[in-house]
Amino acid sequence: SALYDMREVEYKPMERGEGALIAAGAPSGGELLVLPGRDRSVRAIDTVTGELVWSVATLGANVAAPVRVGNDIIVASLDGTLRRLSARNGRALWTTEPLGLGGIIERPALDGERLFVTTTDNRLFAISAATGERLWDRRRPHRAELTISGQAGALVVGERVITGTSDGLVVAYAVTDGATDWAVNLAGDAEEFVDVDATPVISGGVIVTAGYATGLVGLSAVDPAFQ
Repeated sequence: SALYDMREVEYKPMERGEGALIAAGAPSGGELLVLPGRDRSVRAIDTVTGELVWSVATLGANVAAPVRVGNDIIVASLDGTLRRLSARNGRALWTTEPLGLGGIIERPALDGERLFVTTTDNRLFAISAATGERLWDRRRPHRAELTISGQAGALVVGERVITGTSDGLVVAYAVTDGATDWAVNLAGDAEEFVDVDATPVISGGVIVTAGYATGLVGLSAVDPAFQ
């Protein structure tokens, strides 16, 4: 019967690591490809010669895409730390202590002098891009002990930073001090599996995200009550 014809299927976990091209950062005069790694390393490759320019060890795996700030690179790790590295030689300009108890899986959002980063323990942090100093942070409770992926990354829209949380909310905070500007509940009456963990994007004045309870949702950037 078909029951006895079953065979093993190789499990291949999703690889979330991404690279970032840094213009004119390589010794050859070409571009520098910065690659975060799950092996607790970050590597920079000269895209013209293919040679390794530098490599930096981190305490945790790296799956979030790096962010360019001037001539430097911001690297976020699963150990909950952020690092600002020189694109030229990989030297650390600053390294934070672990941000809360969660890891970082989503790319930090940059807004001029501030970085916004979310962690898997349902927190949003504002960090000084110049010094690595923690400016403010906000935390939402988990609605249940079991969550799918935790929390979305951050999106900066004007004077607000927007993210989704594991308790089913899309929340907008003031970039300056973290004051809550508005929140929309996408969980409905569900008690479990309500995570809003798709990093918001904006298109034509509509903020698009997704949650497990509701699926894909578009919110007006002017009045989020209109979905």
